[in-house]
Amino acid sequence: MSTLVTGGTGFIGRNVVDRLHEEGERVISYDRGPAATQPARPARVQGELFDLPRLAATLAEHEVGRIVHAAGMSDPLLSIGMPAATVAANAIGTLHLLEAARLAGFGGRIVLLSSTAVYGHNDGVVDEQSALRPRTPYAATKAFSDLLGQVYHCRHGLDIVSLRVSEAYGPGRVLPGVVQDVIDAAVERRPLRLTSGADQPCHPIHVDDVARAVLAALGAPEPVSRVYDITGGERVTLGAVVALVRDRIPDADIRFGPGALTDWDRQGPIAITAADRELGYRPRWGLARGIDDYCTWREASDGWGAGAARA
Repeated sequence: MSTLVTGGTGFIGRNVVDRLHEEGERVISYDRGPAATQPARPARVQGELFDLPRLAATLAEHEVGRIVHAAGMSDPLLSIGMPAATVAANAIGTLHLLEAARLAGFGGRIVLLSSTAVYGHNDGVVDEQSALRPRTPYAATKAFSDLLGQVYHCRHGLDIVSLRVSEAYGPGRVLPGVVQDVIDAAVERRPLRLTSGADQPCHPIHVDDVARAVLAALGAPEPVSRVYDITGGERVTLGAVVALVRDRIPDADIRFGPGALTDWDRQGPIAITAADRELGYRPRWGLARGIDDYCTWREASDGWGAGAARA
């Protein structure tokens, strides 16, 4: 039996692939990029989510017993200017994956990577029963995919679990992110100024914790809730993130004005009790440790030495 990871070369996908490989699992990465240009490990299949025959054949040929769906567009703000592409990649792409699994008679676990962005603004405590209030095309596609997964579970008997992941960060991330933007500016010795944002709440999660949550979802024997919120266990403000970065890089020139950010969701504490109870997921990376890990990676990749970073 093997595990298929769609988008296995993406930020979250490749971390899931690495974690599965470390556990001794046989992994198949399904990506649109040419397989010949990618590393030999894991096994790679070039294909599109819209190609039902290709997907179904891959499931059969590689004896796939589990699927992690990590492919798609993952930038909420970018999706505002690219709604059609976002809907095609995320919503319709998920539809094709589930339909290929149904047509192939797939009987294994499918884990869909969703987002806490589906909740939009919610100043109270957020959990899986909170109202869905997406504010971007990206968030709307994730809400759609979660609901579609429930339909395929109830109507077609597919074993589907959705993980609503908060703001992921960590080594290797390319797209902008709340923690990454601050650290990148600090490591590059680049001033960063915003007239507001110091009070913007966020729920950072290290990508290693995301991968651990995915593996927990793949192996959970009784995932009753089927949809789970996944965070790093901390709700902090951007101002607190800046303070932690300054502890690591004292000469960081970063200044945020008071208040929240207009385009960002404002959410209260996100409960992860269901994931703890039913999946056995508990975050291991605190934000301070995660920031130190990301700073170390950036300093090494950009040629900044530890002494230079603290000079």
